[in-house]
Amino acid sequence: MTKEQAIKVLKSTGYIGNEVGVAFDVAMKSMKKLGEIEQIIKQHDNDSMPENYWYIYKIKEVLKQE
Repeated sequence: MTKEQAIKVLKSTGYIGNEVGVAFDVAMKSMKKLGEIEQIIKQHDNDSMPENYWYIYKIKEVLKQE
């Protein structure tokens, strides 16, 4: 299942009670972070620079986000 499909499924469930709403928010934030990390890795893979730790620093920033 792609991220887009998962978002569609989560949105189609609607909010039934507070717990479902909280779970939805957590899942959405996690998927957003995953997307950001994937972009950082793609950018690093396409970079012609020698190996460095720039991408690790950027991933740490994403993971620290609330």
